[in-house]
Amino acid sequence: MKVLEFSTEESRYGGEYNEDLSRGPARLENVLKHSLRLYKYVEEQKAVDKEEYQRKLKITMANLCDKSAHVSTRQNQEYAAQVTNAFGMNHRRSAREKQQGVDITPHVAGRIVFAKCLKGENMNAMVLEAVARELLSETDKAAYDEGKPISINYSTLRNLIADDVVSRWKKEHIDEPLSEEREKVVRKTFQPISEATFVQKKRG
Repeated sequence: MKVLEFSTEESRYGGEYNEDLSRGPARLENVLKHSLRLYKYVEEQKAVDKEEYQRKLKITMANLCDKSAHVSTRQNQEYAAQVTNAFGMNHRRSAREKQQGVDITPHVAGRIVFAKCLKGENMNAMVLEAVARELLSETDKAAYDEGKPISINYSTLRNLIADDVVSRWKKEHIDEPLSEEREKVVRKTFQPISEATFVQKKRG
């Protein structure tokens, strides 16, 4: 058995210290009591730490085994809820959906889109279309027959043809009122009645 020796020499006393046993082993007793308290505290802390470790380990293992507690699962559930809710929301209508009564594209219907016709490539075609629709004045018609430039520009030709498209639409749909929104749609395209070839710009 190893005997713990107690030294009375300690720097804080400024030299050698002699225990006065006649007054009782005060210093030695204090050291022993302090050691016992420290030992008790360490043992208690071990128990607390072990209990806390077991508690946290139990929670961690439960979360690992429960897929519903995983972050990815919660994220997927939130995304699925957003997608489900989106089905009941009104989405913004596209330009095609806003065109009432139009089920097919102008290209499929064989119609020409004014906005896709460039001036440099379609001036002569617009003139031919205006002639076929009898929209030119006598002076411009005579100039055209003689192969001379007409007095109106490209934008004016487009507007004349667009006005004629609206006029013809009203005659064909006498019983159907033409709203302002609907008229804007009608003015965007036209069905050529001439044999002119129109060049429309492509996307991109």
